[in-house]
Amino acid sequence: DQVVLAGFRAAHRARPGLKLILAPRHPRRGDAIAAHLGVSGLTWARRSAGEPPDTETAVYLADTLGEMPLWYALAGITFVGGSLVPRGGHTPFEPAQARSALLHGPDVANFAAIYAALDAGGGAVEVADADGLAGALGQLATVQAQAAQADRALAVLARQDSAGELVQYTIRILRGLIAGPG
Repeated sequence: DQVVLAGFRAAHRARPGLKLILAPRHPRRGDAIAAHLGVSGLTWARRSAGEPPDTETAVYLADTLGEMPLWYALAGITFVGGSLVPRGGHTPFEPAQARSALLHGPDVANFAAIYAALDAGGGAVEVADADGLAGALGQLATVQAQAAQADRALAVLARQDSAGELVQYTIRILRGLIAGPG
């Protein structure tokens, strides 16, 4: 979160109208993220507190469950989390289907073949740190650049054996639901 916030802060200085929807995978992390936001110097609002964003809100902390399709649909660019730390990265399928340009960190072991194809085909960009994130956000500054990358991602996914990857992903999700938390 701190790397994403630092990268966003740098990009936001160059483009003050830039907005960030920060959607933690686990909403229980909301308080810790809110503490970081409180000292970030950025204006922010929190979804779980019922605070709506306004034109001055730079960061919207979307610390709720079940709304990722909404956030992906609203985002022209998605940084796919769990990829800057050794967690294997989260799925690129949903943000790509929502036509959001994809950015990710170096640890994408959970979807290695798909991310390799996306990167090679220009459908995703790997960033390693805050500076890389800020630079990638600058390269995707226009709606046209975002749409072009999203189109490339969809084309790559259509060419890949994404059904096999998607089946494996679905199986992992279902096993997690059956096993329950923890």
